Amino acid sequence: MSDPKSYFKDESDGGFTITTVADAEPIIEANKKAYNEWGDKKTFGKMGDAVRVASIPILVWQNWVAENPTIAKQNTPEGRKLLKAKLEDPSNKFFLTAPVRI
Repeated sequence: MSDPKSYFKDESDGGFTITTVADAEPIIEANKKAYNEWGDKKTFGKMGDAVRVASIPILVWQNWVAENPTIAKQNTPEGRKLLKAKLEDPSNKFFLTAPVRI
């Protein structure tokens, strides 16, 4: 992912807006490659609890946390449920790095 860039804009009401953008395409392309090269679950290193199943661009993660801070609490059932729902959403399929059940 390219380095995030932030832009500051003065608003007519005296306030301001900060917009941060970054190119997530390199992460998405790497995720697609990892997903397509996964092989099967019996391959060494693809079993157990410590298997990488997704790579989420930092700005996307920050937006998800801003929408619902509980998603960042992965040590809670609620946080895990929220993250699972995001990763199972078809519009987020390119964040997955493995064809496994989450």
